[in-house]
Amino acid sequence: MKYANDPFWIKVRMLSFILFWIVWWATLAGSTVIIFYTPKCSIQSDVKESTGIITTTLAGVMDNSTNVPIVSTLASTITTAASTVALAYI
Repeated sequence: MKYANDPFWIKVRMLSFILFWIVWWATLAGSTVIIFYTPKCSIQSDVKESTGIITTTLAGVMDNSTNVPIVSTLASTITTAASTVALAYI
């Protein structure tokens, strides 16, 4: 630790410390400005219609008569996929 108390290296360490925090805060401020001034994306109507998101209500979920076709379709798909995977391993 021969240079620990050398006045030159004390100044270099202090300057490095101060510059680090200045750059850190400038980076934080810059990223905040970029996020704030970035134009927002507008969703076109064709994108809204082509998404695979299913919207439902609690009443629709609780009513089993509306979910029967969905459940039977999923069950047949899972069964078909499972049998295909089982045949691939044989």
